[in-house]
Amino acid sequence: MKIIDVDATNFQQIKKDCQSCTYWHECDAADPTEARRSMFADARLKGKLAVDDSGTAIGFVQYGPLELYQEFARLRQGFGTELITGAWVITCLSTDKGHRGKGIAKALVAALIDEASAQGCVLEASGMEDANFEQVSVGPAELYRQLGFQELARFRDKYGVNVLLRK
Repeated sequence: MKIIDVDATNFQQIKKDCQSCTYWHECDAADPTEARRSMFADARLKGKLAVDDSGTAIGFVQYGPLELYQEFARLRQGFGTELITGAWVITCLSTDKGHRGKGIAKALVAALIDEASAQGCVLEASGMEDANFEQVSVGPAELYRQLGFQELARFRDKYGVNVLLRK
């Protein structure tokens, strides 16, 4: 397995539903997929892919500065905790069904931790507990804890328990 950055050349390897998803950031473009491709191409959005030995994507993480993700900022207010200017947030974390339980999500987040550390950035994630991960894509709170994230706050919504964690 190899971890690579998402850009315009490999954007099409992201799962189809993730290519057009604008849940975390505002996008009023007629073609959301092309808008997202452009945003990854010029690094307004950031992401990493886990690819297998054949080069097929088997996992994805999306992240970047909080100000790029308006919906995460709104979610963040629900926790009622202090915002850190310049923090990076993890908005999406997914592993293909056939590859779950093999450490792929952990490897993606570990690579992101290394990048954030090198940039001097604080990382935040809204992990979930008691969630159906077929419906939510933020990743399990326990995975973040295993990687050294500290829990700051939590609240329950229709998808499960949201847990704000910081590294």
